[in-house]
Amino acid sequence: MPDYPILSTNSELTSYAGNLTRIQLVDNRVYELETSTSTPDGVLVVAASTTSTKWKLSNKTLDARWFGAKGNGTDDDTNALYLWLNAGVNNNRSLYLPSGTYRTQQTLSCDISGGKNLWIETDGPASTVLYYDYKSPYTPALRIQGDTNLTPKKISGIHFKGKDNTSDIIGVIIENTTAITLLDCRFSYSLVGVRFFNNGDDKYTEQNVVERSEFVKNCKFGIQYTKTDKAAASFRGNGLLNCTANIANGNSFILIDQGCQPYFAPLTVTCWTDSESDNSCSIIDNQSNTEPDFYGTLSVEPFGGPNTSSLYKVAISKNKLVHFSGEILTHNQAVSTGNLKLWSRLQRNALGGISGNLQAVRASTVATGGSNGSPITTVFYPAFVVVRAYRPGYEYKTLYCVNNAGDGQTPGVCKPILELRTFNTVFPSDPGFSLAMDATATLIISSSNFTAANNVTVEVCVTQLGDVSSGIPLTP
Repeated sequence: MPDYPILSTNSELTSYAGNLTRIQLVDNRVYELETSTSTPDGVLVVAASTTSTKWKLSNKTLDARWFGAKGNGTDDDTNALYLWLNAGVNNNRSLYLPSGTYRTQQTLSCDISGGKNLWIETDGPASTVLYYDYKSPYTPALRIQGDTNLTPKKISGIHFKGKDNTSDIIGVIIENTTAITLLDCRFSYSLVGVRFFNNGDDKYTEQNVVERSEFVKNCKFGIQYTKTDKAAASFRGNGLLNCTANIANGNSFILIDQGCQPYFAPLTVTCWTDSESDNSCSIIDNQSNTEPDFYGTLSVEPFGGPNTSSLYKVAISKNKLVHFSGEILTHNQAVSTGNLKLWSRLQRNALGGISGNLQAVRASTVATGGSNGSPITTVFYPAFVVVRAYRPGYEYKTLYCVNNAGDGQTPGVCKPILELRTFNTVFPSDPGFSLAMDATATLIISSSNFTAANNVTVEVCVTQLGDVSSGIPLTP
């Protein structure tokens, strides 16, 4: 508890006869000592002991130590931090949490609805540890509830740490609120690092970002999207920017629960994985049938680096379909796409208003030959399709035009317009690509003249005329 009295009303403050320190809470308002000789508006004159003391509404950044927080890793700072947090929120004051380890045993919660602000600073990236020595499982160290106010809010430099490897707590729950940035934070020893939570009828959580933060290996899920039955599905803009994630064998970094729809969601993350078999780690575990949309850059590397002797593939996504627009970087084929659609410079419209869904297919599948070929993309006419095959000493391009996408029963029409062989010092003939359109607007590509053993990279680019364009490299 703080080393000064917490007074609840103005009358208590004005009649208090004990020793008063530099700051007081009255009616959830923060007062500080007034040193001037005048008595301006907002100043209370208090009879403290034998001297007359003046107090004024404070506009200072609130230091957690003023409220009795010790930060020594031993004392229970729950009550002090709760008073500190809510004093800042209720008075729209910035909050300062100095370096230290602050042990708590219950959830710190605050409600920022109604235009309230939340702004927490520390001494640097992950410089302050919020150690949640929990009493109840599946509860958060910090819970922030709010509304749709888009005023920017920030929490920076906190290491949210659970008790040990068996910890089943949650670092932060962001519930029914918007525009929160978690910056330069770290999440460890927890079931979930950050949970985005739509809770209640038509409630939603949007435009919240975790940035420049780290999720360590003992954090089972870095991010979770979840909702109650009647809450809205929307999680627009909730995601990650320039974060790092360490994914243990058997774990997934992002968990999307049933009915949740993240879309326009940033996902720029460097992932180190510890797979012990192919696809035993995944970036996204999608349990929802809503086809979430993410964009950004994913870089994936096994622990030990690209020269690790046993390289097992990591699934970018598993279970239900996920859309991703951007780049996926990896070493030595350490990634399998899983149930993923890759996009380039194209954001899917959840209502179907944008056509040209480009499905990622490995070149070894594309170029196996045969009469049926492999499905590449769903397009709607009119559209241009460029197929490029290349390797050192070899490049070949063909331009096709989709004149008709089919009507569900009759196949569509796809005609070659231009063939361009830039150079060829490897194969005696062109690759013999054949494109066709089936009745469901699926583009079929096949080749009878080369296979994956030729180590040729195939790139397909679909341009929707009068709409948008999409292109993606397909590398074996």
